[in-house]
Amino acid sequence: MDEESGSPSAQAAPPSGRDRRRRLAAGIVLALSATALGLVGLFVRSQGGSWRPTEALWLARGTGWTALGSLMLALSATPTGRLLARFRPRSDLSSWVVAFRRAFGIAAAILALLHAATVLGLYLRGAWAAVLSFSYLRAGLVALAILIAMLVTSFPPLVRRLHVKLWKPLHRLGYLAALLVLDHLLLSPFAPRALTFELFGALFAVGLFRLLPARPSISTGAPSRE
Repeated sequence: MDEESGSPSAQAAPPSGRDRRRRLAAGIVLALSATALGLVGLFVRSQGGSWRPTEALWLARGTGWTALGSLMLALSATPTGRLLARFRPRSDLSSWVVAFRRAFGIAAAILALLHAATVLGLYLRGAWAAVLSFSYLRAGLVALAILIAMLVTSFPPLVRRLHVKLWKPLHRLGYLAALLVLDHLLLSPFAPRALTFELFGALFAVGLFRLLPARPSISTGAPSRE
């Protein structure tokens, strides 16, 4: 076939809007995860295997705050989408909201796993009993379990294979995970309380926009699934 013919069959079809959203979501997850893993790798290499508690605590804080930021962005996606729909009523933002919410949710779970591994492996040095001894560690462990369950059910093939029918109510547990993280931070002797209240106050303020009624979808006229 002549590649210079310029016929439609010889040219690759442009990516659809759904493909672009998927690529953007995958890019967000990869960027956040790669950045966190890169920082961990640099830290490990710089220490040469000799861990000091203060340095391990610094790494645990970095991964923890990054995971929290991703979770907050995931929970803020729907309220922000509803607010933006007020200023752009002719735009269909629901699919972009879903893409961003999914991307930041997956990133939050991955980074939370990295945070837990850092705390258990580096700071606590494998002292698993300490997790059950401190209430703030127990709260963090339950929040991690919720995020892992949400991570597994974020992939449609896995949902179909596991026959999960209540995945949407399960994902609403993200708000419970956020409350557990708040408890984790307030009870922790290492987290700055002022910053914690500021971040969760901002999250609550943004969450109020969720009370706005969902705009009907332009293409179908049905309410958008946010």
